[in-house]
Amino acid sequence: MIKLFNLDLHISVIADVKDVLTRLYGTKVQIDNWTLSGHSWVFNKEPDYVSVVNQHTWIHLNKQMVQEFVNTYREKLESYDGFIVTHTPVFCRLYETFGKPIIMVNSCRYDQPYCLTNLTNIEELQELNLCLRRLSSKGLLIPISNNIGDKNYFELGTGIRSFHIPSLCMYTDIVHNPEYASHRKPMISCGNGNCIPSFIDADERPSKYEWSDIMQRKALICIPYEVSTMSLFEHYSSGVPIFMPSKDFLKDLILSKKIEFGSFNTKKYWQGLIPKNILETTNLDWWLERCDYYDKENMPYIHLFNSWEDLKEQLENFSLTVDFYTLKKVHLEQREKWILGEWKKIMEHTFESLRE
Repeated sequence: MIKLFNLDLHISVIADVKDVLTRLYGTKVQIDNWTLSGHSWVFNKEPDYVSVVNQHTWIHLNKQMVQEFVNTYREKLESYDGFIVTHTPVFCRLYETFGKPIIMVNSCRYDQPYCLTNLTNIEELQELNLCLRRLSSKGLLIPISNNIGDKNYFELGTGIRSFHIPSLCMYTDIVHNPEYASHRKPMISCGNGNCIPSFIDADERPSKYEWSDIMQRKALICIPYEVSTMSLFEHYSSGVPIFMPSKDFLKDLILSKKIEFGSFNTKKYWQGLIPKNILETTNLDWWLERCDYYDKENMPYIHLFNSWEDLKEQLENFSLTVDFYTLKKVHLEQREKWILGEWKKIMEHTFESLRE
């Protein structure tokens, strides 16, 4: 058995990794997960109590805290075969001293929290980059990015290439049922839903919900707040029809300040004094070219609209046809096979005992 440890701030990222590895290896891989996520309720779980580095202190992570964490949990952490770092990659610093493989899943700005606290932590950002480069040079860092935007941002910041493997998010264990859902209203699923005008006949998603509630809808309307979100991976893998703004329309919404878009905050994070190696990421087009939902290889079955009027017309004319679902089902099966295959190659290269 391979035993891995994870400390995370995003309940869904590690949930996806655990689900993928269970599908591949069953009980051959055990992951102990301490969660600091405020959304742990989605999985009927409470946040864990963790000393030194927790949901309140992680944003100040520095050399001293790293050493305190290591000293506090050294005996426990030494018992693992390796580590999984999800959100956020800064936690790689906690495990470097143990000299074991670190599988890092990069899902949103690898340099958090330092990009959120501007120049007060520029030295700690440099320490993070040095740590990642040391681990990479020793072959101990296995970097995976679940979206192209953060893959490229990570490479600009560190000089390290990462694997691109989208999140699968099949842990919801639900599939959209078109026959049941065809008569139901669309739902505004996530993000900047308050910008949608009232003439769009759709229900808002409740603050707390069951995945099955979403699957009972004819379609979902998503106004994104990032280049990549775990909820979109969940929805896409389930097969539910998804409507999102086209690249040009999304750009208009962002520049007219009708919505917030986190990926366009690089300049705001660094208060204009941006590290030179990531300077090009202050350009909105740089991010829009790298959004999951415009990637025709990763997510070709997303419906794009060019205006609110266009969305209204598309929804009124949209029907859940058998042909559409057959084609999408084949694509989703191929996508699942590819993602699992990429994880299998990485795991068996890292841990020889998992090879058949």
